[in-house]
Amino acid sequence: MSAGAILAMIFIYSLVPSTSSGDEATFTAIRGTMSIDVLEGGTIEATQAQIIKSKVEGRDGTTILKIIDEGYQVTEEDVKNELILVELDSSAIVERIKSQETEVQGALANLMEYVKQREIRESANLSSIKDASVKAKFALMDFQKYLGESAAQKILDDIGISADSIEEEAGERSAAGASLFASSLLDAANGNDIKGDGDEVLMDGLSDPDPLLNQWGGTNEQDLLPEIREYDVDFGKFAQEGNEKLLGDGDARQELRKLKDAVLIAEAEFALKKKTYEGAVRLADKGFITPNELQNKKIDFDKSQNSLASSKATLKLFQTYNIQKEAEQFLLNYEQALMRLSRAKKDAIAEMADSVGDLNRAERYYRWEKKQLNDLREQYIACTIKAERPGLVVYGDGSDRWDPDEIIREGAKVRERQAIITIPDMRHMAVKVRIHESQVKRVRKGMPVKISVDAEPDKALTGEVDNVGVLPDSENRRFNPDQKVYKTSIKITGIHDWLKPGMAAEGRIIIRIIPDIVMIPVQAVFNHKNVTFCCIKSGSNIETRVIQIDDYNNRFAAIKSGVEEGEVILLQKPEELDLTGIKALRPADKPKAQSIES
Repeated sequence: MSAGAILAMIFIYSLVPSTSSGDEATFTAIRGTMSIDVLEGGTIEATQAQIIKSKVEGRDGTTILKIIDEGYQVTEEDVKNELILVELDSSAIVERIKSQETEVQGALANLMEYVKQREIRESANLSSIKDASVKAKFALMDFQKYLGESAAQKILDDIGISADSIEEEAGERSAAGASLFASSLLDAANGNDIKGDGDEVLMDGLSDPDPLLNQWGGTNEQDLLPEIREYDVDFGKFAQEGNEKLLGDGDARQELRKLKDAVLIAEAEFALKKKTYEGAVRLADKGFITPNELQNKKIDFDKSQNSLASSKATLKLFQTYNIQKEAEQFLLNYEQALMRLSRAKKDAIAEMADSVGDLNRAERYYRWEKKQLNDLREQYIACTIKAERPGLVVYGDGSDRWDPDEIIREGAKVRERQAIITIPDMRHMAVKVRIHESQVKRVRKGMPVKISVDAEPDKALTGEVDNVGVLPDSENRRFNPDQKVYKTSIKITGIHDWLKPGMAAEGRIIIRIIPDIVMIPVQAVFNHKNVTFCCIKSGSNIETRVIQIDDYNNRFAAIKSGVEEGEVILLQKPEELDLTGIKALRPADKPKAQSIES
């Protein structure tokens, strides 16, 4: 027997129960395929809808100038052509935009003035820092030139002053980039003239300097000068015997070489004059030269002796005093140059802080005025509402139809965020039902559903469970607090042009299909002390039989054991029925009938 025939028999039996000679209502158990389902009624709704609300600000609302007819079917072509659905009165907004553009232009001019002042201050400060930096470099070069790089570096390391502290290349590049900011912003400002009339003025307006403003990171120069400490450096040790190599090829070493060469020359001349004088003395003793000639030799000898003493004294003075004085002077010049560089940077930071403060205030004012203008432009755009998706035009959102102040029509005023039009997407329809708490635990997302619509009962639809509510329906709880129902959405398969939102429909959710099972009506199943049984009529006798139920729906129970096909079942329990001997089946019992004679 086919499943369709079985279901037809079930339907017939459920409508017309059989009766016996004792007038008991009975039903003959049947075997077939049983559908375990949940049947609930509901309404057709669109799962997707565009709710168009007014975005125009204002306490008094905005007047609707034009609105498309309610019930109009928006098509894909309408969306492509940007069909206008609603036109709101924008005259007041246009006037506010023109006034606000004047405010923005004034704020921008004020900002440009502060930008120019900042550029002038920045240029002057960079010039001062550059001049001080170059002088510091020259002072370091003089110090290194005098002592030599090796000796100069050793002394700088010993006293804690680094020659790298004035290397400003990275800082100069950063300052140069900051300077370019001002020039670029001024170029942008020159193109901000407002020209033209009409909507292009409202929607085009000023060029946006925001990207250039965001590029500027401000002046963040750090003082590179270490703390100046008192020091006592013995520069003379570099000129002592054996330490000359530490001086490198500086001016001090060249001077030391000249002085040492002068001493060597004086010593050689002194030795020669001494030898010549001693020979002249021997010749004078023998009478070979006159006393005057001897006296001349004596004078030359004394001169060479004095010259040698003078050369040695000059060398000693250089090693002891001159190199110390000159080196300390060069070091002091370098130290003071670094201090001037530090002061130049600090002064620049202080001046730029004032300039940046003024610029930031002007920038914030400009940004605020620009934001106000952009908001007005967005409201101007919002006055013209275009179709964004296909669907049926419905005025409002369904919650305001009984309020005369909320009725949507041409000439009416709508407040901000009030729903003007709702466009349900007819391509995505669903049946909204409420499932009782006793059944909701059996329903899962994705279960198949058979749908029938009251307006078209001959057109069978299919679908699946799309969503099951997590919490009980709060609206139903207000009217019947003891009943707990859960909102469930059943998605309809396919597109059906005749479906309209609000139609009444019924959804049969297929929980499971049980093949080849014995079925009896649910009203024929009884319970006594947690024992499930039914009453079977056999001739004139009534047998109470314990049964096992596999599953059930709202009409029939699927019998796992206890009832056989063709047995006659009482639909009503006899009034005088002895149940003292009835007991439940144990888990170890075989699934067979247990009977107790009444």
